[in-house]
Parts: sequence; structure tokens; C-alpha cells
Amino acid sequence: MTEPREFTVAENPRGERLDVWLHQRLPEYSRSALTRLIEAGSVLVDRRQVKPHYKPRGSETVRIEFPPEPDPRPKPEPIPLNVLFEDEHLLVIDKEPGRCVHPSAGHPQETLVNGLLHHCGEALQTVGEAGRPGIVHRLDRGTSGCLIAAKTEKAHAQLTSQFADRSIEKTYLAIACGEVRDETGDISANIARHPSDQKRMAVAAGAGRPAHTTYRLLKSFSGASLLELGLLTGRTHQIRVHLKHLGFPVFGDAVYGKRQSQRLSAVIGHQPERPMLHAWKLAFRHPENDYRFCIQAYPPEDLKATLHRLANQPS
Repeated sequence: MTEPREFTVAENPRGERLDVWLHQRLPEYSRSALTRLIEAGSVLVDRRQVKPHYKPRGSETVRIEFPPEPDPRPKPEPIPLNVLFEDEHLLVIDKEPGRCVHPSAGHPQETLVNGLLHHCGEALQTVGEAGRPGIVHRLDRGTSGCLIAAKTEKAHAQLTSQFADRSIEKTYLAIACGEVRDETGDISANIARHPSDQKRMAVAAGAGRPAHTTYRLLKSFSGASLLELGLLTGRTHQIRVHLKHLGFPVFGDAVYGKRQSQRLSAVIGHQPERPMLHAWKLAFRHPENDYRFCIQAYPPEDLKATLHRLANQPS
């Protein structure tokens, strides 16, 4: 907690407002932050509350009492979890689409981590990275399906190692815009931050990090394809970027395939609310007994409904 600060006003010949006057003495705080403190009653002038536009006068005492720093640790929340497997070492969740995995600036609560803390107890706070307890890997907010969480530090370290050495097998389902002709394929293309949009990723020849995805055509539709994808590396947005690079972006992906998705939606009369991407299967070694697990999450209702629309579109 930041200690209170106290100033004595020698003079204020220019008649500056209190928030401006304070900002000159505490430049590490923005003027808007100081204004909020004044409005919250945390700034007293001669022991009385004033407004931000108050003009301090000579011999007055200005005292700031800073509120306690918020606890950065995520809080438990009663969020239902679809648990596919659980023991004392780990659990595998079928993540619902639209749920963020861990808190971030734009999504400070109602994440999978908040639900895990409620489900597993506060002891989970010490497992793994601070702010992301138990998390071994991530899925995009819009992606559904299998996600492993560790319940002990040993399990976290062992599972993280499996992801690092690429011994965990990750299999996805995706509905792609366009008709993929090859029965199988291999996409090996480096991925880096987009040069003009830091929130996006892009294929980068000769730069970025190596990324490798395989695919198999499961079913063809008029204007779309159902693909099974193997994720051999784990780059941000890897499948979405690689399929865009191939010319067949994920249906419903407004970031990497907006125009193609809009065209397909117009044809079938159905607009997905998220990218049609599902983490279908995970195969890994149990961190305690080395037993090999293969766990599957069935496609969610929105993906099945989209497949039904594609299969029954008007001729």
C-alpha cells in the first residue's frame, strides 16, 4: 500500500486547480487519476473534502491517502465447467465458446480461471504462473473444446514440458470457407505479429517463429470444407492464420476471413457468431504415472448447426 503524502501550500499565484497543482508535484500520477482520487474523497485540504477545481491557498495542508492496491490474483467465481476428466493431479475441460481462458485487461473476470479456482479451491493460486493459475495452454476466446489444467506444481511443470517438446497431440475440427481439393495437406509457414496491426498475426517469410499444421479433408460442401487439423506447434492464432494463408479461412472468423465468411453466410442464410474452430482431441502422458490419455470433446451445438445448414443448403 502506498504511504499517504502531505504537502503544505506555500503559495498559488496562478490560481491553479487542485488536480493541476497536485500533478505538478506527483508527475508519476496522471491528472485524471488524481482527479478520481479527489472525487473519491482521498484528498483532503485542511482535513476537508473539496472538488477537483478547488484552488489551494497559501498555508493550507493537502493530504492524499492512497487506496489499497487491488489484489491482482483472480477471484473464484461459480462458473459451470464441463469436466471431461479429473483426478488429484489435473483436469481436462471442454471449454465453451466465448469464454476467455484467463483474466486480461479487457476481460478481468468470468474467465475459465475464475471457474477453476471455484472448482478446485484457493490452493490452485500457487500452481503455475501468477494470474493464470493451473493454465498449461490456451485456446482463443471463440474456440471451443479440450483444454488441460494442472492442479499441482509437478503436473504443471510436466505438462508444460510436454507442450514444449511437442509430444502432446492436438487435433482440431474447423469449417473452412471454400472447397479444399486435396485430401491431405501440410502447412509449414512462419508466423509473426502483423506489421500494421499488433492484435493480429500473419505469415512472415524469413521472420517470425516456425509453425506447422497438417490437415485432412473430412467432408466437402458447396462452398465449404470440414477439416481435421493437427497442430504440431502452438503459435498464436496458428490454425486461423495458416488456413487464411492457404486461401480457406475459418468460417465465422471476422479477423482473418471476414469477406469469405460473409459470402458463405449469404449463400446458406446462416452467420456463425464465432470462428467455427473446435479443439477436438488431446493425447498426452499423465504427469504422475506416464499413462497415455486420449480425450475427446464432442463438437458443440453451434458447430453442428452450421454443418447441418451446409449439408442442407438450397441447390
